[in-house]
Amino acid sequence: MLAPLRDTALAPLYPPVAPSGGRDAADPLTGGLDYRRLWHSFRRCWLPASVLALLLAGMGGIATWFLMPRNYEAVAWLRVRDNRQGMVGSTYRDSEEYEAYRKTQVQLIKSPFVLTAALRQPGVSSLAGIAEQQDQVGWLVR
Repeated sequence: MLAPLRDTALAPLYPPVAPSGGRDAADPLTGGLDYRRLWHSFRRCWLPASVLALLLAGMGGIATWFLMPRNYEAVAWLRVRDNRQGMVGSTYRDSEEYEAYRKTQVQLIKSPFVLTAALRQPGVSSLAGIAEQQDQVGWLVR
C-alpha cells in the first residue's frame, strides 16, 4: 500500500542560499552596462555590429549632406598681370602665358561685381532674356 502524500513532500529541507555577492554573481539584467559585458557581446557579434554601424553612419552622412543648408561659399581669385612693355620693347610671350592672362580677364569680366554694375545700367536689366531670370547675376555667370 501507498502512503498518502503530504504537502511538505516537495519543500526543500534548507532555505536557498543567496549568491556570495561577487561581481559575476549579480543578475545581469539589473547591473546596467559593464565594459566586460559590452566587450564580450562585441566579440561575439562584431561583424553584424560593424556592418550596422557602417550602414547607419552612411545614412546619417547622406542625410546630413542633403538636409543641411550651405551657409558659406568661398571664392579665391588669382590675378595674372600682363607685363608687356609696349610694341617696341615687347618681349616674347608663349601661348601658355597668354592663355593664363586671357582666362584671368574672362574671370574678371564674369565676376559678380562687374555683372552687378552692368545690370545697374539703364536698359540692361530690362532686356527680355535677363528680366525673366530671378537670379540675374548667377544666370549671367553661367
